[in-house]
Amino acid sequence: MIKVKVLKNLFSSAKGITFVEVLLSVGILSVVIVGLIGTFVQCKILIGDVRDHSIVNNVLNERIEEIRGMDYATILSLGTTFTSVGFDQLDSATGALTLDDPFGDADIRRITLTVSWTSRQGRALSQSLAALFANEGINRM
Repeated sequence: MIKVKVLKNLFSSAKGITFVEVLLSVGILSVVIVGLIGTFVQCKILIGDVRDHSIVNNVLNERIEEIRGMDYATILSLGTTFTSVGFDQLDSATGALTLDDPFGDADIRRITLTVSWTSRQGRALSQSLAALFANEGINRM
């Protein structure tokens, strides 16, 4: 009840609002606006990082599907690097391919694709995808 009277007196009095009260209000509003701008900046950085990871996921999936369409002899002769059109959208992107024998079986190979790039903040990032390939196909007995 007392607070309502104080507010009524503040706005209905002939004195009005003092200069100190206006400065205090502007200061509080400035702090809120600066906080919101900082939030927007962080959101923009996060959106850029998510975009880069999405591009890398697409590149890795595209390349592994290309390899799945190859015969086994071609897979064994693949080089150690690869490129993609998606690399144009990333900073300093490189693709590496490793081929190994995880089970000691000449008819099964594991291919690991790794994309390395530099984020907009200058951090070195990388992401990998691995798949197994068999000489006689997936359903071999």
